[in-house]
Amino acid sequence: MELELPNRLYGEGLEPQVKKINNSCRLKLLELLKEKMEPEFDEVMKDPIFSQIMVIQKNDLKFSA
Repeated sequence: MELELPNRLYGEGLEPQVKKINNSCRLKLLELLKEKMEPEFDEVMKDPIFSQIMVIQKNDLKFSA
């Protein structure tokens, strides 16, 4: 079975920019990612690694990178 890659989420040059680095990153990119992949989101949440990352966003947890 050949791996099928997803379409681009954003046009060239339209990727979201991180507002803060190394200071209380708020994970807005994960929120945008969830919105863009809504049809496949339930399937992605079955992935043991990615689901743990999305739980951080879902529970509005913060981290300092």
